[in-house]
Amino acid sequence: MDRRDFLRTTSAVAASAVAVAVPPALAAGPTTTVAAPAIASGVRTLTFDTPWRNGVAGLADDARRLARRIEAMSGEELKIVASGTGAAGADLVFTTENDKLTSHAAFAFFAGLPGPQGLSPIDLDHWLAAGGGQMLWDDLAQEFATKPFLAGHKGAWPLLWSKRMIYSPADFTDRSVNAEGLTADVLVALGTGLSIADPAGADIADAGGLLLASAANVDRIFSFAFDRLLGIAGTAVSLNVSLPVWDGLSVPHRTTIAAAAAEGFRTAVAEQQVHAGLLHQMIAARPGLVLRPAPGPVRVAFERISDAVVAHTAAVDRRAARINASYMQFRRSISNCPEWNGPLAGA
Repeated sequence: MDRRDFLRTTSAVAASAVAVAVPPALAAGPTTTVAAPAIASGVRTLTFDTPWRNGVAGLADDARRLARRIEAMSGEELKIVASGTGAAGADLVFTTENDKLTSHAAFAFFAGLPGPQGLSPIDLDHWLAAGGGQMLWDDLAQEFATKPFLAGHKGAWPLLWSKRMIYSPADFTDRSVNAEGLTADVLVALGTGLSIADPAGADIADAGGLLLASAANVDRIFSFAFDRLLGIAGTAVSLNVSLPVWDGLSVPHRTTIAAAAAEGFRTAVAEQQVHAGLLHQMIAARPGLVLRPAPGPVRVAFERISDAVVAHTAAVDRRAARINASYMQFRRSISNCPEWNGPLAGA
């Protein structure tokens, strides 16, 4: 069954739950476009693309920082320039795996799952590094000629922002929404329209973690924010290297790119965790904004539809089933460990 066809059939789950519950130039310098990686005077030029343009605070900055980090760590042997060809023609792409869901739905496991099945940013990193997740990711991405790395994160425990109060799943009906990946699928199944690109123009939005949402002034656009609904996972940011380019890089240059991506992820998670406590206090104190836990019926409906959407994703094919089995087994293996609750714990 097609992903969108599936969503049209899952709106009934929300009703059942109620009954139970009662995308600038990246480089600071010239933005020369090159058609392919170039090697001259010992310097190799790689093109870089990201959907987050100047003015999108946080992610655009992270993209520039990653590019500069790769250059510095390579001893300036790798030169990173903005691509004028778009992601399809760039050597390196800084984005989320949600952008690949039309290619294969299982990329969602590497972006972040909605609701109670998601892994925290740290646990996602652990699954990739020590639980076999990276090998599964590499295998899936190879079919689409890319080599993927975890390179950033939008923030754990994202709030659901709304311009009107939400009391029940019925309050999602026919409202415009800004979200991505499987979270968007869940909201569509709750009855919203399809996701739109502009958070400011949406009635409901998932704007990422508190640091990213605050940088984008989302708290000044919406009147309500709901905690503990979308889940802990948030959305991971990845660096995708064109597989032909990756295969042609030297071992030191491969190591440089992998290390720079890992440092980018660690820095993003650290910044969000360090600042989120203060940001939570500021957002909670903002006049005209109501920050509260999601109502019980809404939470039950969201969790039930999340489970159905994830199960549908896992059933796409054998590869998706294998990824799901590894992900869920790892999740169960750490279930007795203290949860990475983040700064909103107990809020």
